[in-house]
Amino acid sequence: MLRIKHIYWAFAVVAMLAAISSSDGRPWKDSAGKRTVEAEFVSLVDGKVTLKRSDGKLVTMPLDKLSSADQKLAKELAAAAPKSDTAPVELVGLAISKPVDSSSGLMSTGMMVSAGTALTFIIPSGERHFVGFDSKASQITKCLDDQGNDLNASQDGGSSFGSFGPFNASVSEDGKMCQIAASVPGVPAHGAMKINFEATVAILCGADEKTEEQKDVALEAGSEITVGPVPLKVESAQPEDFGDTKFAITLNSSQPRDAIKSLEFVGADGEVIEHQSMGGGSFGFGDEMTYQTSFGLKKAVDKVTVRITYYSKVETYTVPVKIETGVGL
Repeated sequence: MLRIKHIYWAFAVVAMLAAISSSDGRPWKDSAGKRTVEAEFVSLVDGKVTLKRSDGKLVTMPLDKLSSADQKLAKELAAAAPKSDTAPVELVGLAISKPVDSSSGLMSTGMMVSAGTALTFIIPSGERHFVGFDSKASQITKCLDDQGNDLNASQDGGSSFGSFGPFNASVSEDGKMCQIAASVPGVPAHGAMKINFEATVAILCGADEKTEEQKDVALEAGSEITVGPVPLKVESAQPEDFGDTKFAITLNSSQPRDAIKSLEFVGADGEVIEHQSMGGGSFGFGDEMTYQTSFGLKKAVDKVTVRITYYSKVETYTVPVKIETGVGL
């Protein structure tokens, strides 16, 4: 009798896990029992659970917003999940632009600069802090329509997408998300209903946070800031009376400032001077680049202590991406 119970218990556990891991997902109820979403479990990080709906959309909510039973289940799934270097991927955009006969004098229309297919997706950082994207270490490994056509192969037999490469990526200011647009030169065949896309993307993450200060920095053109990972130079500094801004300063560098998490201006009284970003960008060509950022200080001063918090190490987070999508998102 005892042996039968053990067999029954083992069978029940296997059945439960099979049901939970089903690609079709399961219903998740909120704490009030009024709303239900059909979804797969993705992750549980910092008290927030992420679920993936059948349409591919990611839903993130505080764990305590789920029913007691689903809170328990989410904790069990999180504890049992393999500790692999993966992240949830959310598709947020799809653009398809068919090539037209060049002799017509017309251009391909749509969101693309040239003909092809582009998928835009977002990857959350989780407990990491994103600082940049490594396009050279990223690659598209597969992009097929459901008729077997290789969209990553151009009409002349090549596999590149223009001179700018297949990826265009940006990181949110808080380092919590990376948005990536991946482009291929081909378009789905007439009558195709789905696209299967696979890639490996390399996102740069900051590690080993440090803070350094440089005192008595004169807010005038030519002043240099030598603390932190990248030397900075004051390009311009002048009084400015625009809204809350009383003083404007522009900083230049010859290297990207991805590793800098925050920059603060501290007055003689030891208080941080409130400021806001007034934009920035980069210009130049090849190895001769200048990176520029402007700030608007809410207080006019002649000298400040510059406090820079930065990451002394930049690590590569390699994420496998698999997306299957139709025309609708």
